[in-house]
Amino acid sequence: MTFMLPDSEITPEAFDRRSEAALPGHINMISTRASRGGFEGDFDIQHHHRGPNGFPHAGGLVTPADSLSGYAAAAIIQDCATGFTTIEMKSNFFAAAPKGRVLAYRRHNPGLGLRSHQRQGQAHGLVPLLATCVLGEGMKDFPACPECSSVLTYEDGNMLICPECGHEWAEAAPAGARVIRDSVGNPLTDGDTVTVIKDLRVKGSALVVKRGTKVKNIRLVDGDHDIDCKIDEIGATGLKSEFVKKV
Repeated sequence: MTFMLPDSEITPEAFDRRSEAALPGHINMISTRASRGGFEGDFDIQHHHRGPNGFPHAGGLVTPADSLSGYAAAAIIQDCATGFTTIEMKSNFFAAAPKGRVLAYRRHNPGLGLRSHQRQGQAHGLVPLLATCVLGEGMKDFPACPECSSVLTYEDGNMLICPECGHEWAEAAPAGARVIRDSVGNPLTDGDTVTVIKDLRVKGSALVVKRGTKVKNIRLVDGDHDIDCKIDEIGATGLKSEFVKKV
C-alpha cells in the first residue's frame, strides 16, 4: 500500500506548518502526536476562545476535533486519492470549565474497516475516525477506562462511563476514605435515594419519620448523624445510615 503522504511528512511539526496560517493556527492548536494510527493536539483556552457567557465556545471545541480528523484521514489515504472531506460529525458536550486546556485526538479504528463505494466510475472510501474533545484542567480528573484505556471518561451519578466503548463502572473510594453504608451494607453517595426502615422520632419534637418514607437526594456528612436530607412535611433533618436502605 502506498500512502499519499510519505512517512517523513507524518510529524506534528509538518502538520502544524501547513496549518499555521489557517484556522487551527488561529486558535493556537498544537499537534502533540502524529502517526498513521492517529493524531493528538491541544490548546490553552484564551479569551478569544470563549463565548459571551465566559465559557469556551463550542466552535473552538469542534475546530481541533475536525482538524485532527482531517490530519488522521490525510495520513492513511492512498496515493490514488484526489482528496477528502468531512461527511458527518457529531458532538456531545458533558461539561465545560471557563479555563484550562482543550485536548483532542483522532484515532483510526481498524476494526471498523475502510468502506468503499463507486460513483461515476471512481472509487470513494469512507474512513471511520473516533475522537472527542475534553477540557483537561479546571474539571474533576476521572480515571481512564479499565476496558479500553480511554481518557475521555465522564461521571453520571455515582457511575463512570466511557463514551468510546460504553463501559460503565463505579468509582472506587480513595484509599483511607470513609465509606458510609446503609442498613444492609450498600455504599451510599451524595444524591442517593433511600427508604427509612423503622419509625424514627425527630429529636426535640413530636414528629415521627414513618417506616417506608422515601428520602431523595441525600447528602453525606460527618457528625452524630451521617445523612442530611429534606423530608416532606418535616423539613430539613438528619438521619443515621443504619436506619435507611438504598433504593
